[in-house]
Amino acid sequence: MLKSYLLVALRTLRRQTSYATLNVLGLALGIACFVLIALFVQHEWSFDRHHPEADQLYRVEQLMPRAFMGTRRFPATPAPL
Repeated sequence: MLKSYLLVALRTLRRQTSYATLNVLGLALGIACFVLIALFVQHEWSFDRHHPEADQLYRVEQLMPRAFMGTRRFPATPAPL
């Protein structure tokens, strides 16, 4: 059964090479995008997790108001702080 499916797939690939190439390239691009997004998410979630007490780390931010755009947060603070 599996052998017949494989033979049918190979015949179709030989007859419709451009269509098959487009499908294979689309699948490869989709898998590559998924892997890159997964690596990015894993990196973001692992930020500062190497510290022994990572749940007690805090970040001091500065809020800067902007006209017509709300406020923006910066991880920088003024010198007196």
